[in-house]
Amino acid sequence: MSKLPLKLRVFDYIAHTDHPVTTDEVVEALAPEYKGEMQMKFSRIDFYLQSLLGVNMIKQDKVEFDNSGNVQVYYVITDFGRSRIKYIPKNKENSSRDSI
Repeated sequence: MSKLPLKLRVFDYIAHTDHPVTTDEVVEALAPEYKGEMQMKFSRIDFYLQSLLGVNMIKQDKVEFDNSGNVQVYYVITDFGRSRIKYIPKNKENSSRDSI
């Protein structure tokens, strides 16, 4: 079975995580699954998160500074996003679903 497109997998990861996530966390979590793919980089994942934010699938939970003074935005799924999870195809390669 093939992998989900990365944009869907980003949403899938957030949907099946029980805590707020940052772009860095999503990149770190999904990098092994999408190793070698050109779009697997911070800027592209951040773009996908901003897209999901723009259509109300996720929302900002909190914003804070890390130890280096960089802004860290934490995202969680919205009720609207949760209602759309059923439209993501189930895929055995998605490790976050295995841990739930």
